[in-house]
Amino acid sequence: MSRFVSSYPVIRALLLRHRQHNLEYAAVAPFQTALNTLFQARDGYAVNIEQSVDKGRARVDLLIQGLDYDHFTLYMMMVGEMKPSYKSPEEGETQVLKRAREAIVGHGLERIYAFTTLGEGFRFWTVSARTMTLEPLGSDTPRGSHTAYIPLDSAEGDCIVEFSNYVKQNRPLREAPVLPSQDFSAAPEDFRGQASQANHQEEAASFMPNQNFPVSPQEYYDQGYPPPESSVQYETNNPVTSFADSQLQYDANPEDPQGQSMEIDDVLDDPEDEPTAGPSYVAGVSQEPNYIQVTITREVHTIRSDKYLFRKRKRGRLIITNNEDWEKKKVDGKEVWYFKEDSKYWGYKPR
Repeated sequence: MSRFVSSYPVIRALLLRHRQHNLEYAAVAPFQTALNTLFQARDGYAVNIEQSVDKGRARVDLLIQGLDYDHFTLYMMMVGEMKPSYKSPEEGETQVLKRAREAIVGHGLERIYAFTTLGEGFRFWTVSARTMTLEPLGSDTPRGSHTAYIPLDSAEGDCIVEFSNYVKQNRPLREAPVLPSQDFSAAPEDFRGQASQANHQEEAASFMPNQNFPVSPQEYYDQGYPPPESSVQYETNNPVTSFADSQLQYDANPEDPQGQSMEIDDVLDDPEDEPTAGPSYVAGVSQEPNYIQVTITREVHTIRSDKYLFRKRKRGRLIITNNEDWEKKKVDGKEVWYFKEDSKYWGYKPR
């Protein structure tokens, strides 16, 4: 039996309920309660279910975020997928990897942690921007193994505490601009004092021998790996050469910022998504039907260079580009941009 679970009888009661009802809702509850216990709101952590990692339609079972007390902003720590025991390990692992990749690209993370469960067992993982693959935390066992899942209510299950401490002490790094609306100076003095005290009271993590934890963020730089800003090119079996080529989907519609995203599979057969030619004559642009006008939206960044977004299809994936990806021309006194990779896509200079 787990000393951790014994300290919180409600978790054991939820595990017993799962044994009676081997369904997803029952499998999620013990771990949601356990992680809420380990990542407490009073210490600056938020454990939420059914969340989006990139403001899109796709949801992850569980998302853990932390509060950056210096800037009063939230940062992503861990994504989780939880499945009942009759499911395949690969199902949850594939889903959590996709959400982790979306979080890394969408938020410019150097890495993120992942958490999967199968019935009453769990595993921790890391996903780095360098590899974009699931790397077991504390184990050499590869993906897809039933036996690698550690039963929560077992002596070995107490390692969930050590894993959680490791995640808290080695937070994912990113380039996080401070939003004017989230200026930390607006936080009360007594709140900032409590925040500082909470940080200093964090317990040090201790681990069993021979656990293979990832190198520290500083070691990534010492070993010559690319910094987070250049991590958009991944060394994987399916190389990603740019944000535009990645498998990730975004929900931001340039014409409807409040709109929701759709996965590519949802729109492939939708006739409304086929590109349509621009007007027969717009500001001197060629009348040839293969020219397509798009709406270019500027995404302002504080530290990194600004990004320029557009969609080739009405509800297709969002293409993320840089300023140098566009050829600019003056047409009838207006600046028109042509996408260098495929010049049939054009639009007016974004505001």
